[in-house]
Amino acid sequence: MLSAELGHGALNCTIEIESNIPVAKGYASSTADILATAQLCIRSLHPDTPDEVVQALALSVARQLEYGDYLLHPGVAACAQRSQRLLAAYRTDLRWTIVGVDEGGWVRTEEFHQERPEDLGKARVYEQLFAQLDTALRANNYVAAAEVASHSAELHNDRLPKKSLDDLWRIQNELGALGICVAHSGTLAGLIFSRHQPDHDLRVRECRSELESWGYSSDMFTLKEEQR
Repeated sequence: MLSAELGHGALNCTIEIESNIPVAKGYASSTADILATAQLCIRSLHPDTPDEVVQALALSVARQLEYGDYLLHPGVAACAQRSQRLLAAYRTDLRWTIVGVDEGGWVRTEEFHQERPEDLGKARVYEQLFAQLDTALRANNYVAAAEVASHSAELHNDRLPKKSLDDLWRIQNELGALGICVAHSGTLAGLIFSRHQPDHDLRVRECRSELESWGYSSDMFTLKEEQR
């Protein structure tokens, strides 16, 4: 599609994608693949194109498939889940570490949303939560932002239940995690810590050890941020 718009017709090529993003887990893997392919096309055909132009052209085509503007922001970004439209981009210093548990299986995002129509009552609550989150991110309040994530995880659990959620609540209370987050159309759940906590490393180690003792395999994720 993009090659044709650039006047080159259909490209006779095979694209191989190597990625560390798990598929159908709630990590935006499909959107990332689309944007990577579009940018590759432009840079292959016109290698001297400035980065800003590459991104603008890639998005103009990607939006016909999936909006992915938020993935090109170097830090925390808020987007509308169904349209994937960028709502806000933030400069933060939350210093979050997420100890994540993958519960297994797959969630196909498009099918998930088709099978579960929007709940207007919950939508109003999410509007309130987003307003709280927006305030927390603009104030760089890493504690309040984690609390919003916890409320959101709890609210969503009847639509895509996380089997580990009760265990994560217990560990949060025991080890002083700041909150819990979940992939709303994926298989990941996790505990939020921050390097602002003076005993951050100890808390994270104890959390992973506790999860292992209960039969969970965990991974560590750090938040990519555009600094203030």
